[in-house]
Amino acid sequence: MLITEGTRVGSDEVLTEEDVERDISTDVGRSEGLILINFGWKDITRFKTICQASKENERILVISPKLAYLLYEMHIGFPTEYADPRSLPNLKVYLKREGDLLYSKADYEKYKMGYLHFHGRNVAQADRNIVRVAERLRVGGDPDNPKNPLPQTSKGEPYDYQELYELATHHLDNGIRAYQIRNEPEKYVLMFAYWDANELFDLIPLDKDHNTRYISASTEPFNEEMEIDETKMVNWLDFFKISYDYERKADDEKQKIFVRRHVSGHASQGELKELIEKINPEAIIPIHTTNPKMFEDMFPGKVVLPKYAQSIEI
Repeated sequence: MLITEGTRVGSDEVLTEEDVERDISTDVGRSEGLILINFGWKDITRFKTICQASKENERILVISPKLAYLLYEMHIGFPTEYADPRSLPNLKVYLKREGDLLYSKADYEKYKMGYLHFHGRNVAQADRNIVRVAERLRVGGDPDNPKNPLPQTSKGEPYDYQELYELATHHLDNGIRAYQIRNEPEKYVLMFAYWDANELFDLIPLDKDHNTRYISASTEPFNEEMEIDETKMVNWLDFFKISYDYERKADDEKQKIFVRRHVSGHASQGELKELIEKINPEAIIPIHTTNPKMFEDMFPGKVVLPKYAQSIEI
């Protein structure tokens, strides 16, 4: 018995990540201003695609601290497969204004200021607090406080104090800020999602033409909440006069839907059919699909359709 997904059983279209890279590179090459691009922060394959498209067009890809931290951890775990994100020449990390909005160390927590997740703002915890490290290097804090003596070594820590400090403050020292992008928008491709919309006030000048373009390189909405968020995103982009490719929703001509630079990880109808024929199961249970009856058309007499809240004995 084979249990199989069928997300794209109704489609014969076969796209590859190379197709996505070509389309994104063309989009970037045709654009004169800032590029905003939305993609999943955990999708490292799509990150590599966008990074390459940016490089081909001599632009700097600016990513979120969350993705930067993921890339760094992948590098630590698999150094031969993943480059240190600090070493990539056309990659930078976007530093949002937070806290008191002054771009100061006190404004940031966790990985947002650098590549270490354990430094904090207020509580000194052994040697792993940025204030304690700064004191050790005599670049901040109060190293002479008798109530808070500094340890003599960084026992158990894989880095020395200087490297620890540089990792913890990397984005603060090397990151890209909104005003830098605003001054030279044609140099950058900025990772940008719905939850970053407030950044538009710092990024986009309202008093002149800016030629900013938005590209959606993520999956289409698959629930009501995501549909609402996409509508809000369209409204934000329209307000700031940011261009994007779109089509109209079939049952609502007023609603815009982003044209996506995306390839699904799900198999097409032809690929599903080939896979199932090679496995040659006695019975097929299709799940995660809106077209379960298409399996019956392809494999008559073999399909067991699930019914809501009812078990299937195997």
